[in-house]
Amino acid sequence: MVWQGRAGDRSPYADSRAILLLHYFPPMSDTFCEVALPVPLRKVFTYAVPEHLAGMVCAGSRVLVPFRKRAMPGVVVGVSNRRPDPALVKEVREIAELVGYVRGLSRAR
Repeated sequence: MVWQGRAGDRSPYADSRAILLLHYFPPMSDTFCEVALPVPLRKVFTYAVPEHLAGMVCAGSRVLVPFRKRAMPGVVVGVSNRRPDPALVKEVREIAELVGYVRGLSRAR
């Protein structure tokens, strides 16, 4: 809704409404990962790494991710700081949970 007052008048809530609108768009993570899922498709899926898991997710990590209308286990095959191309990826969702690591694929801890 736009304030329809006299010329030069401003709504007393104009600044606070702008601040409130920022909460509708949560900040996107700076780290993304490619996850292989047990589905009959020969492709990987891109997910954002949430802040509380940053630095813990690496290639070989077992993760729980939202896929369609359910949570699905998967394996991280790559991690990147580059945002995916919007033309190729319609929606980037966050990893739900870090489950563990796959032996031989994850880095030494």
